[in-house]
Amino acid sequence: MKKIGILLITAIVIILFCFTGCDKYRRNKYTGTWEFTVLRYSNFDANSGSALTLDTIYHLGKISYGSAEDELSIEYTESNSVVLRVTRCGRLFKFPIENYSGNFYGVDTISLSIWRNESRGQIGESIYGLKISEK
Repeated sequence: MKKIGILLITAIVIILFCFTGCDKYRRNKYTGTWEFTVLRYSNFDANSGSALTLDTIYHLGKISYGSAEDELSIEYTESNSVVLRVTRCGRLFKFPIENYSGNFYGVDTISLSIWRNESRGQIGESIYGLKISEK
């Protein structure tokens, strides 16, 4: 009977730690003003002729809270943003399309890759961000 009580208390403590652990505010370390560099690739087949374009965009963007406890809204250009979820170790998930990937590296660097197929060809973006302030 004593063992069951100890096991029950241990299980309750583990459950409480999982749901209210010190990592509750994990998003705080990523929010703020970020400097983004976006390399945008386009490859379109214009009726048998191929057109490849490369563009570099620099943007002073923001990472802010999303609506869920583990969500972040990432504004990486003036007209592009994405809402993603973040794990305790900085991995991003719940991408809106399959060909997305990305992670935080420490608390001040982010890297995202986006590839999407369109009817005329492919568009890809490699996004690199450096945190420049907390606000």
